[in-house]
Amino acid sequence: MWVLLRLFIMLGLLCYRWISRFERQESDEIQQWQGREYGLTFTEDKQQKIISATIELPFSGNFWFQLDAESSADQVLKALGLAREFQTGRSDFDKAIYISCDQPAFLQWLRSDSTTQTLVQRLINTLNATRIYCQGHEIFISFAIPHAPDDARLETAFQLVDQLKPLTAQPEQALDPFFWRVMAVETLIWSVLGYAVGGFIEYRFDLFDPYASPSQALACAIGIGLLMLIGSYGCCRLLIGASSRARLVIWEAALLLALGLPYAAALATKEINELQPTASPTVVTATVHEVFKREHRRRSSRWTSYHATIASSETAFGLYPPRELTITQQQFSRIDSKWRVRLDMQPGLLHLPYVGRYQFYKPSAGASGVSSPTP
Repeated sequence: MWVLLRLFIMLGLLCYRWISRFERQESDEIQQWQGREYGLTFTEDKQQKIISATIELPFSGNFWFQLDAESSADQVLKALGLAREFQTGRSDFDKAIYISCDQPAFLQWLRSDSTTQTLVQRLINTLNATRIYCQGHEIFISFAIPHAPDDARLETAFQLVDQLKPLTAQPEQALDPFFWRVMAVETLIWSVLGYAVGGFIEYRFDLFDPYASPSQALACAIGIGLLMLIGSYGCCRLLIGASSRARLVIWEAALLLALGLPYAAALATKEINELQPTASPTVVTATVHEVFKREHRRRSSRWTSYHATIASSETAFGLYPPRELTITQQQFSRIDSKWRVRLDMQPGLLHLPYVGRYQFYKPSAGASGVSSPTP
């Protein structure tokens, strides 16, 4: 059941991401400036105050590019080989503006046309434009201003569109190869996140088998996490590292991996280890010292988990059983410090001994008692 749940969550996240990638950006309203139409969209904060304005200008070319101020983060990506930026040869422009584009016709035009360079620099360096981008047949310019663009901004924006008109004679490119490479990278990254989310939900409603040595399990999970991180890095560098547009998705991928990779690595360690036991179970007994519950709070979410601390002088595979077990609410309401527990311990495929099953019982009750769910 949990495997199917994780699969459905992964597919759901991927479908959401794919649909959002194919959605066309639409302006909230249409305005006129000196007889020319343009779209206008405002972005508001939580207090419904305008923090930016984006204009949409018609453009009959078929290009994909983004121009914005170059940051130290962009330089880090270039140093790591995760982005390769085109240089125009004009030092002040190349230091100030980051060019995200793979289409030779636009890049050669930008290199050779100083007027286009001047207009771009004026928009970004002087008129508070945060980015200039084209998604096929429209040019969008976002301004970090709390009001509608004034005449100076609109005039410069239309001048830039007019300056780029000679590019419209270029034959249309029906397919953007970078788009599909990005989709492949995002399929990998969002699958990791979906896998982690499914595992977290499973942990909330089911009991994970405890390890006899949590430190060994942690070391193994760190190793698997590093392998997953290296694999993700290699995939990004292979598919999009040669593109200057890589930075448009790399930082989002890094955030998603930071959120999902730790839990995905822990879950993968558990599932790989329990895939194939390498020895028959060994039964050890322990004494219950205490049962208790923990209250968990995470933003608006609250839940309770139940636990029992145990102690034993017996070992299995050279290790004592874990000192703490996660139990169900039913077990919490029935057992106390007079109870004992039998644990089935066995090593898995990664040679990490874990408790596959445990049963609480009163010393006088023999084999009857309260059992843990069978994995």
